[in-house]
Amino acid sequence: DKYVAYGRLKRKLEYISQPAAAGIDSITHAITRAAIDEGEWYRRISNDAEGPLLDQDGLQQKHEEFLQAVNQELVRVGEWYKDKVTALEARVRKLDDGDACGIGNGQGAEAVAPLHLEAVRLTEFVLLNVEALRKIVKKMDKTCGTTYQKSFVEHSLKQSPLATKSSEPFNGERARACRRALEQLVSPERLQELRSQAMESGGVGLSKKPWCMKRTMFSICAALLAVLLFNDHGHFMKARKCLGLMIFTVVMWVSEAAPFEATAMLVAPLAAALDVMEGSREEQATKLLASVFNESLYLVLSGFAMSSIFSKCQLDCRAASILQRAFGHRPSLFMLAIMFLGVGLSALLSNVTAPLLLIEVLKPLIRDMPTDSRYSRALLLGLAFSCNVGGMMTPISSPQNVASLQALRQHHKDISWDEWLCLSIPFCTLSVILVWLLLLLIQRFDLSSNEAQRLQTPGASFGKIPPVMFEKEDLSLGKICGLMGAVATLVAFAYAPVAAYFGGTSSVALLFVALSLGSGGISRQTFNSYSWHLLFLIGGGSALGLAVRESGLLGLVTDSVRRQLSSSPWLLVAQLILVIVGATTFVSHTVAALVLMPLVVQLGEEAGVERLAVLLGAFACSTACADDEFSKCQLPDGAGRHREAMAVCKE
Repeated sequence: DKYVAYGRLKRKLEYISQPAAAGIDSITHAITRAAIDEGEWYRRISNDAEGPLLDQDGLQQKHEEFLQAVNQELVRVGEWYKDKVTALEARVRKLDDGDACGIGNGQGAEAVAPLHLEAVRLTEFVLLNVEALRKIVKKMDKTCGTTYQKSFVEHSLKQSPLATKSSEPFNGERARACRRALEQLVSPERLQELRSQAMESGGVGLSKKPWCMKRTMFSICAALLAVLLFNDHGHFMKARKCLGLMIFTVVMWVSEAAPFEATAMLVAPLAAALDVMEGSREEQATKLLASVFNESLYLVLSGFAMSSIFSKCQLDCRAASILQRAFGHRPSLFMLAIMFLGVGLSALLSNVTAPLLLIEVLKPLIRDMPTDSRYSRALLLGLAFSCNVGGMMTPISSPQNVASLQALRQHHKDISWDEWLCLSIPFCTLSVILVWLLLLLIQRFDLSSNEAQRLQTPGASFGKIPPVMFEKEDLSLGKICGLMGAVATLVAFAYAPVAAYFGGTSSVALLFVALSLGSGGISRQTFNSYSWHLLFLIGGGSALGLAVRESGLLGLVTDSVRRQLSSSPWLLVAQLILVIVGATTFVSHTVAALVLMPLVVQLGEEAGVERLAVLLGAFACSTACADDEFSKCQLPDGAGRHREAMAVCKE
């Protein structure tokens, strides 16, 4: 009974609309009888009334009574939500004010789980009740010819406890804020489990925005316009249709008309339906679907498993604690050490997971610093930029690297781990040092007067990094075995003869995942909570690249672009890097890699530098980080590295 009584309101509305339109005979209608009480029913039968049940004045009165009933429901559910969310906010504040160190494990996590689920359900409560109230008033306008909906939304719904003063007033923002606060108290591994539990319970508070039909129609129009403007004189029909598919997919991705993974899943069936490749549609679908879950995705999956094992062993907390003891008295060196730790964890896990792990470690340190401290901002920005740089370190350290290698493998070429590391290690090391020096320079000229005065005081708190506090767990035999297995897998990735013995790096990755799951190193719940949407995003991009190449569109685009680029291989690579950096500054890194890397491979292959072009192109995708909105890999939680850092700065 806490939800809007939509069925009762609907029956009231039918009582108003049906008899008034049909006259006295409508009194025998079953719905009308159900809408009134028994006394009224027998009174009307005994009177044998003639004429319409409701005259115009009576109908207006019934409209007002119906709106009054709707507002009563709004008040009832609004007060219930207000009481619940206020109590939830108080419990979250109490939990947040307590000792949050190590809350990702043990009793702390058990306290967070029910509150997180309640926050999700309260968000769902707002969404469902607002939709029900809107729908019933809209139905009244439609059936009775009234125009109450706009007034109801503006003067009643927006003034109720269900709404907030924000750009999306009916989004359940108070409950969502509680959920975000709770998610900051747990480890990334535990966070995935909480979200998985909430989704399994039927909560919709974690779902993305619904499909935007306006942006989808714009994408369709853009695709049709591209097809109409493609002047092929009927010689390249498959390439023409593939161009429309590519424009539709890219515009859908850039405009975020739908979740990225949903758009990616459309590529294979649409390509087969449009007949953009050679062979029958069944043969095309077989090729396209095989390219969706390709061998590169097993590397990403193994990275997820390693992330879980490293998090369970508290590798991030232990490493940060060691760095604090070594460099805590030298804040500038501590910043550099944290940046290199971010690079290392990004290389081993991914540059999506690494910043989330380290930010949780740094939060207690930053909260102990003065609110006007520029050092805390520099530290978090250093972490953000270093994780971007760490995304270049290994073939599995970022989704754009995986997408780039998959585009190269479609041309039956590859880059080994040792070749990649030979270039990435010196380049990333130099990049981190340059970023560190730049941050120190900016921090020096950005000091506030209070901070400058504090720095001149001997023994100032800013002059020394506080200890890293966490609830240390014993390294059991199982954890040690899992850690050794992860290290052995990384060695196999880097040493080609070992990987070749098992059939390649993808086979080694799958073997590691199977052993970790079978031995209990990762639980089934943890496995189910992995970012499967990211795998399908990369797989959809791979299918799009296959369709573009097989349809002949890639060759046509390459011929057109080649005329505008240099004939020198080295200048060609430099020009491609500049284009990629410019594109990825304003478009998601992963999306840009999925779209641009097939063209980079084709142009590089014709110039004889395809592997170098792909390697430097992948570096360029991670280099672009001027816009914090697109310096991320588009996870369902949408936690970009720069955005997460700036959120902590605001705290």
